[in-house]
Amino acid sequence: MTTPAGTGSEQNAAVPGEDTFTNFAKAIAQSTPTIREKLAIQLKKAGLYKGTVSSKFDNKFYNALLAAEQKRATLAPFVDVADRFAFIDELSKEGADVSGDGRPQSVTSRTVSEAEDLFDEIDAVTREFYGRELPEGAKKRLAKKYIALQKKGALDVTTAYSQDGSFRQTTGGGVEPTQFFIEEISGTDEAKANKALRGYDILMGMLGGLR
Repeated sequence: MTTPAGTGSEQNAAVPGEDTFTNFAKAIAQSTPTIREKLAIQLKKAGLYKGTVSSKFDNKFYNALLAAEQKRATLAPFVDVADRFAFIDELSKEGADVSGDGRPQSVTSRTVSEAEDLFDEIDAVTREFYGRELPEGAKKRLAKKYIALQKKGALDVTTAYSQDGSFRQTTGGGVEPTQFFIEEISGTDEAKANKALRGYDILMGMLGGLR
């Protein structure tokens, strides 16, 4: 792995006084999947991220960040470089030299959630169908079903670009988390029983209750 120009073994920032690249990469690794996915898409558009975009912080992601840092360090002696987020955004707008118009024709992104990030959606659905929230272990089992689909690529999103680099269309497979959990939970015996009970209560209310 190549160390960015003008940096030491700890990969110091290109601009004196800035935080280190190592700390920047660590902050990205500890950020949310949504932030990582957005950044990965920008790196992909810049031609630095190889393969299908994912929110997972792995070697592909790190190498793309490092490639952006190398470009930033190369410019630093000659111009005032933007902060790392802004610089990566600039690179994404410049585009990758991979087609006749200098931009990638499409970018496929993949979000891989953490189980805990899905708990709010699960709680909302189970409160509706069960009238209660599930124990943490049950929520994790449900969340892992959705995460398995994400990892398989069933929920990948592909964004296509026109020749001027603008968005042409975005297509995605699969379902959003809430819809997925509704489909999983609504068919259970407890959900069906609660639905029947609510229907009975409504009917009794209409009839004025049993006398």
